Amino acid sequence: MKKQKGKLEAQGNIRKAHVIKSVSQDNEMTLKDAKKIIKWQNEKIGEFTREIEWLRDTEYKRKEWLRDAKKEAGYNDGISFDTVWAETLAKARKTVL
Repeated sequence: MKKQKGKLEAQGNIRKAHVIKSVSQDNEMTLKDAKKIIKWQNEKIGEFTREIEWLRDTEYKRKEWLRDAKKEAGYNDGISFDTVWAETLAKARKTVL
């Protein structure tokens, strides 16, 4: 069992050495590729960060609008807007009829 484990470790070390040798032979290309990938990732992170901020801002504005609409109609903020809307429509129908 010990010999098998040592053999696997040796094979792993040979593979690592082969990869390191391959990378070192083409180091300039690998560095360029890595820089391109990092640049692309940074751009994506920036895009996602801006989108998250936009979504948070939009959610805040929507909640603020609902809160103000409920207050203006004389409702507590804890009341569902569906309830506020249904009662408002019912009042409007009574006024029209």
